[in-house]
Amino acid sequence: MQPLYFSSGTDQIFAVYHPAETSEISRSSKAVVICPPFGQEAIRSHKCIHALARRLALSGVHVLRFAYRGTDDSALWSDEIFSLKDWTDDILAAKQQLLRLSGCSSVMLAGLRLGANLAIEVARNSEDVHSLVLWEPIVHGPEYLANLRSNQDLMLDLWHTKLPSLMTDETEELFSTRYQRCLLGEIETLNFDTQTLSQPTLVISTPTHSTSKSCVQESSRDKMDKLIDAIEPEGWSELENLETVWWRPQSTNQVVSGALEMFRRVESNGWHRQYALSTAGQSYGALDTGEIHLIAEDVSETTDEEIQKSIVETVLELGSGSNRIGILTLPYRKVDAAPVVIMLNAGIVHRVGPFRLHVNLARLLAKHGFASLRMDLSGLGDSRLRTGKKTKDERVRLDVSEAMDVLQSKGVGHNFVLLGLCSGAYQVHQNALCEKRVIGTISLDGIVFRTLGFYLRHHVARLFKVRFWRNAIKRRRLKAMRHRHQDYREEGGILGEAEFFQVDKSRQEIADELLVLKERKTQMLFVYTGDYDDICGRGQFREMYGIKPDHQLQVDYMPSASHTFRIAAHREKLCQRIASWMKEKFDTGKSKSHQLTAESQLS
Repeated sequence: MQPLYFSSGTDQIFAVYHPAETSEISRSSKAVVICPPFGQEAIRSHKCIHALARRLALSGVHVLRFAYRGTDDSALWSDEIFSLKDWTDDILAAKQQLLRLSGCSSVMLAGLRLGANLAIEVARNSEDVHSLVLWEPIVHGPEYLANLRSNQDLMLDLWHTKLPSLMTDETEELFSTRYQRCLLGEIETLNFDTQTLSQPTLVISTPTHSTSKSCVQESSRDKMDKLIDAIEPEGWSELENLETVWWRPQSTNQVVSGALEMFRRVESNGWHRQYALSTAGQSYGALDTGEIHLIAEDVSETTDEEIQKSIVETVLELGSGSNRIGILTLPYRKVDAAPVVIMLNAGIVHRVGPFRLHVNLARLLAKHGFASLRMDLSGLGDSRLRTGKKTKDERVRLDVSEAMDVLQSKGVGHNFVLLGLCSGAYQVHQNALCEKRVIGTISLDGIVFRTLGFYLRHHVARLFKVRFWRNAIKRRRLKAMRHRHQDYREEGGILGEAEFFQVDKSRQEIADELLVLKERKTQMLFVYTGDYDDICGRGQFREMYGIKPDHQLQVDYMPSASHTFRIAAHREKLCQRIASWMKEKFDTGKSKSHQLTAESQLS
């Protein structure tokens, strides 16, 4: 597995290349570009797409998976994308990158959800695409977008507090992400149609959705297309699963088997030979891992926009054997002797964080002069699981220590601030105690204990709130109306529950450990949300630990925010708060302005 950046237009795309693992002497001629969904569907399906790429590579196929601009670790923000053509251009760039890396003359496009529809558009005008695999494509754009909007309205209607409108004239917010209305308008016009394709196509659809299946069958062409039913229901549309990892191991195996069968069909009919490129057979040099890197020419007169564009993001291999990776974000103007912020995984979400929170924060911190690393811990995201008999806490401790060693050896920083949400906040506390290089901690909805004040404020006070009773009745009705398959297991939910952290220490033990950190002069910021089950109000911190917040230990409470900061404005407010805290604690006013490159910073 080789992570890299490459260009799409003037912007940078993050991708991971999985070379074919084959015992054959000759280079494998099979190549697949995986086209992901968009929005929260892309974050939810990261684990599934990773598994798909890995299994295809083990079967002798070169695979490239990537993130469109405005998503994941790639450049830009979602509201900077104005047309689906931007994302089809990204697929074209990814296709050319895979042809260059693999030496193959043509590729298969495998798309999931919106990625399947985009793959169709690319294939119509690409002679070097010999076949397609379309996994749960969007069959009817208006119905798909109407479902997203309906669930968005329901989410806000059932919110624990009243929220202002999230709409503007230019943008619309759907499931925590802002999009241009013109982009959503294009998605609304989508219809599933393979009739004009010249390539053979495999469609993986859900048998429980009769509309989807009938549309796929109507689009099928004699001896060209094949339809197979996915074993598990799709489970995309339920509001309660919005943050659940979409994990479909049996369907993934079906996709792998179907793709390999498609390669056999393509080769037996000679379809792949008619798309031979002039570059076929050339030898290629070492993999170029690339970086997001745009430098202003005149360092003395640099605007804020140029500073933002001059941020460097590059892939960093962590630990022995390069089994773990992270994305290092370096600023243009660097705060002198500032610590590096290390962001740990929240639950089982990969390094981008819930709703891309970590990407947002990393780039804002860089704008203020702070370097940061968003890393995948062992067994999460794109990092492999450590071998040997170690507990989860022991694995995390080694992961964090090795990441610090790498950053220190490369001269990026010698002191560190750890940041984590939920289970990540628990690991922040654990690692800060045993690692003296940690001089600051940022804990988001971390360790809490219920107090008498909590019961009075939370359980008693809400009995007199009309919104509480209204939402309770609506949720009960929704649960009664929901039809579930008895044999369907929420694989993603089971994975999520496995990551819930258990605190095996008493309230007094945690209080004593916080006093140890205070004596060590560790700067601490605790942020809690109104949606977190066991805390209700800023004052509960003193009730829990008998420690009064002060300049060194600060506590914030965001009553209208959800546990994973679903609303974009709440994430932006949180990021601004963290950035201002970093400047207050660690910016001595001696910022250095200089041109940054991956070579100069990581030498």
